[in-house]
Amino acid sequence: MDILFVDDDVEEREFFKDALSYVDSSKACVLTGDCEQALTLLKEAEKLPSYVFLDINMPMMDGKSCLDQIRRDPRLSNVKVVMYSTSSEQKLMEEYKKSGATYFMIKPSTFKGLCDSLSVLLDK
Repeated sequence: MDILFVDDDVEEREFFKDALSYVDSSKACVLTGDCEQALTLLKEAEKLPSYVFLDINMPMMDGKSCLDQIRRDPRLSNVKVVMYSTSSEQKLMEEYKKSGATYFMIKPSTFKGLCDSLSVLLDK
């Protein structure tokens, strides 16, 4: 697994997977709809992903709580965590960076926008 994408919206997961396949079909992406499952996948993974994309607003456990648990696990310290949200609020972005997020990506509304954002991010 190269990328773990966590979002409770099925359409968002498919949209992301399609865009990632378009940008770089060699990247193996695992999709999950909740943070509990994502944390289990991370703990059981033999090979950790390079990136974890976390939707901020999810039921049960939100992205912030999931980020906090990821950052508390020494084994996951080098995993890049991208907070993925429709919000462009600067204060929110700064809060997540202080909590250990590597990047903050505003959810693009178009397929081209998402492809462009992923191209830039994955080249870093």
